[in-house]
Amino acid sequence: MPTIGLSYFLTDNVAVEIIAGTTKHTVRAKGPGTDLKLMESWVIPPVVTLQYHFAPASRVSPYVGAGVNYVLFYSGSNKDGFKVKLDHGFGAALQAGLDIATTDRWAINLDAKKVFFETDAVDRTKGVKSKVTMNPWVLSAGIGYRFQGAPSLGPFGRD
Repeated sequence: MPTIGLSYFLTDNVAVEIIAGTTKHTVRAKGPGTDLKLMESWVIPPVVTLQYHFAPASRVSPYVGAGVNYVLFYSGSNKDGFKVKLDHGFGAALQAGLDIATTDRWAINLDAKKVFFETDAVDRTKGVKSKVTMNPWVLSAGIGYRFQGAPSLGPFGRD
């Protein structure tokens, strides 16, 4: 799914990044002899990370990051007679990536984030409450651009 991400360099090596997008997820009840689809829901999981860039002035600049995400469920549809409500909430995220400069202003970005999130699911008709764990990988490839007037930091070289 398409996402948008913005990074702001605080120093030569440290940046803050925010990404946002939306994906569809299926909530299932699984156990011995049980595999039921309870609901499908769209999720907006913005992630904010603090990154460390190891070689920001190099053409190839690897980085790692850690941060938080907030999971917001919307437009859910219940399945098989269930009426499930999912709680929104915060989770953690880890990140590793690579910026590859193609010009002074343009770069290719490859990024992997592991998101950790657990919430409660409540069936409003039966009163049953259970934990839902969502720990997806968010893998992305994209194009980066350094705006005019922005400090010459990151994988784009120096002015």
